[in-house]
Amino acid sequence: MKKYLIVIGIILLIGISLLSTDDAKPASLKGKITEFSASDMPFDDGSGIVLKWKPLDKSYRIIKYNIYRGVRPDSLFFISSIEVDPKLGVLAPELYFYDKGEEPFIEFETAPQKLKKEKQQSHNSPLFKKFPRQPELLATMLTRYNIIGAINNSKLYHSSKPVTKDEDIMAGLKLNRFETILGFPKAGQEYYYTVLGVNERGKYLPYADIQKVIPEDNPPEPSANFSSTYIQDTGVFNFEWLPPSSSEDIAMWEGWLIPLAQKPNNGELLSENWQNSAIPLFQIPNYSGAVNTCYSVDTKEEGIDLPANLADYYPVLSYSDYMGQSAVVSAKNFRILNSSQLLKMPQIEVKDKPNDKGDYLSVSMGKPLVFVSQALYLNKAKTTLRINYEVSNNEYYKIKELKFTVLDSLNKEIGKVSEHYLDKKVQFKLPKQYTAIKNMKIRIAVHTNGNGSFEDYTEQHIVYDQKNKIFRGENIYYQNEPVNKLYYEILTRNGFDPDFLFGERTNGLTRAYDHSIPYESIVYKSILDYDNKGKRLILDPQITIAVDQVNGYTFAVPLFRNKFEQDLKKQKEELDNLLAEKNKYPANAIPDSLLAAIQEAEGNYNFITKHPAYLQAQKTKTNKEWLKTLLATHNKNMRSYSYKVIKTDGKANFATTAIYADAKGNTAFYPRSDWFDTTKYITLAASILLCLFLIYAIIQSRKGNAYIRPIAGLESIEEAVGRATEMGRPIMFVPGWGTLGDPDTVASMLILGQVAKKAAEFDVRLISPHCDYMVLPLAQEIIQNAYNEVGRPDAFNSNDIFFISYDQFPYCAGINGITVRERVATIFYMGYFNAEALLLTETGNQTGAFQIAGTDAITQVPFFITTCSYTLIGEEFYAASAYISRNPDLVSMLKASDYFKATIIIVLLIGTLLATLNFTGFINAFPIE
Repeated sequence: MKKYLIVIGIILLIGISLLSTDDAKPASLKGKITEFSASDMPFDDGSGIVLKWKPLDKSYRIIKYNIYRGVRPDSLFFISSIEVDPKLGVLAPELYFYDKGEEPFIEFETAPQKLKKEKQQSHNSPLFKKFPRQPELLATMLTRYNIIGAINNSKLYHSSKPVTKDEDIMAGLKLNRFETILGFPKAGQEYYYTVLGVNERGKYLPYADIQKVIPEDNPPEPSANFSSTYIQDTGVFNFEWLPPSSSEDIAMWEGWLIPLAQKPNNGELLSENWQNSAIPLFQIPNYSGAVNTCYSVDTKEEGIDLPANLADYYPVLSYSDYMGQSAVVSAKNFRILNSSQLLKMPQIEVKDKPNDKGDYLSVSMGKPLVFVSQALYLNKAKTTLRINYEVSNNEYYKIKELKFTVLDSLNKEIGKVSEHYLDKKVQFKLPKQYTAIKNMKIRIAVHTNGNGSFEDYTEQHIVYDQKNKIFRGENIYYQNEPVNKLYYEILTRNGFDPDFLFGERTNGLTRAYDHSIPYESIVYKSILDYDNKGKRLILDPQITIAVDQVNGYTFAVPLFRNKFEQDLKKQKEELDNLLAEKNKYPANAIPDSLLAAIQEAEGNYNFITKHPAYLQAQKTKTNKEWLKTLLATHNKNMRSYSYKVIKTDGKANFATTAIYADAKGNTAFYPRSDWFDTTKYITLAASILLCLFLIYAIIQSRKGNAYIRPIAGLESIEEAVGRATEMGRPIMFVPGWGTLGDPDTVASMLILGQVAKKAAEFDVRLISPHCDYMVLPLAQEIIQNAYNEVGRPDAFNSNDIFFISYDQFPYCAGINGITVRERVATIFYMGYFNAEALLLTETGNQTGAFQIAGTDAITQVPFFITTCSYTLIGEEFYAASAYISRNPDLVSMLKASDYFKATIIIVLLIGTLLATLNFTGFINAFPIE
């Protein structure tokens, strides 16, 4: 009996295990993802959701996983996908997708016009394609998502219509005027997600069970990387920190000192009541977001009483989000220094970047630095050293000469070598006593144009790496500072920013930083509501024109002049009411709050009405002119920047410049567009010279004085066509793999025209297969014109010029098939060719075809030479059309290019001679080295 029970138990276990496998599932559930979850993203403001699932086995041949989201379980829209290699599958045990609203909510290029079910879904499936382009449906999502519209600025300013909403005038815009729509999840809202796999056959597998999630606004992550330095002789505290990843939700930063006894160990958090014994140092708003931030507190100027024994205290950084939730971290590095140990700031200049379109300003941070990248011995005796160097350049200073001084480990000079032409390498011959030296110090001094002597030098140890047989450079010192371990923070502030913003960090070797200032093209606006009557999405119409950064006054206008005048009138009425209220009080009893309100209202009203942009706009007659006038000031203030620079070691030892001002006292700089690129003057001169050569060559060619050397491959074209005539077989012209815009394709078409004329004269069938549908009609037209010129329009057959395939090897196979079937007598290969070249010509060889090839693809020239009767190499290919036709205009172009090449050779010889004599100005005048 026990045996039977054991057997039955084993059978039951096998059955259960089979039922648990995917093969035992019903067909409708095979490939369904079972381990799928959706959860709130930690430490964020409630706009992030984490999706996690176990990927399907690679036997399913999945090519992508589709993710769907919705606010109801019966309507989920496709938002994104994760692509997968069908052969390898996913090697990780789990896949993640982070939904932070970064995927377009409505993407106009792919979104359907109306609600549309996802592929292969039943009528009761909750899955839909991307959110449709229906403004009525989008309006229902405004309370469930933070909806942001990306709009072309000209469409926003000139296509918006006034819409009255709650007795206020707003801006209304049709949905089709937007570039894209973004939707960010909101804290406290319900969202539903699912995911499914798509295999390589395009089959949509069953979707995972729909998961519900409600994101929450969480406290910030206590993971900021924070350092502090105290300058004891000046009483200044320096703070430097890298915010946590969720810094977008941080509203305020605060710096404190706590007793050292309260400092947490091993990553522990501070106690709940840590502020009771803490000393506050600063509190600032979070303007800069998720970038390194530096801040200084002058405790003497601020009147902060520091403890007598600062060594018993430790700095901490606390930060809070917009909901008041906070986190705190202690400094990872805390040092007490003197002002003599602070970093030295180089000379800072802000200049308009030359030769641009008005979209860059350049911050210059000192003269060029040169440093060693590596060095190696050039001979077995180890007596000659090649030093490879790099230049941290600054285009405002041109290097005239470099001087390399090599020293031993005891700082004894070994020798010197100068470098005039900066080819990034220099050779140094070691004295006999220093043969095979392993440790050296190299000083590199820079001599710039306009400076009578060499500047301060960089100093660097280079140590021999025995394993790799090469010298490697160590820290780079300039003015006794390891510049490769330092950083520059470029602080920027445009006309609208309330304070200087961080975010432009660069390495300490950088000598000039180009600050990109793009023109306004896309404006992001929150979509507030929907106007059912006008079928328009409603936006805030306000745009900022100017800001008084000292007093905080703002000059902002709506897009419509009549609304602006109404708003300005209301401001004046509010000011008059406040003044009337003031008159009710005796002069010595006016409340401070009322005086502050009057000062704010009066200051803001006067700032607007006395602003030059307002006065100029008032002279205009139409709303369009009025808005255009104000937008000019808006654009100028938005693209005008002020600068400060911080030099830091990344651990709160930093120095900060004042706001940069030029010689005229200007602190705001506006990038300007240049009419000409001065680096292209040589190119302009060369173009003019080529035109002069061309004119001269045309005159000589029409006189019949032009000589072209014989080219065997072109001399034999008539022989090749005649051979096909004698054999009664067709000729084939293969135009290569290039596209219509490639020079080799253009040259190929010119040769095709000449070959077509010969074919028409000899009455030979011409076949021309193509791989580019854009080149095909051009070839047909060229061949037809050639037949017409010869007087044989009846012999032209457009069916012999046809398209085969855009893919490389199908195209090759098609040509080879024609070669064999049609028993082609002569084949011309003219154009650009890849790996198919040898396959084509070998087939032609086997059929006994006479083959002539021409290409500028140097990798295929050897194969053509080996397998073809004649090969045009390099520029012979481009000279072919002129050579065959003897057309004076084409020949003149050929001769002009020869004259120009001769000029280039002469210029090269002059440059070589001058460079040998250390006169490098001639070489450096050319835009390309």
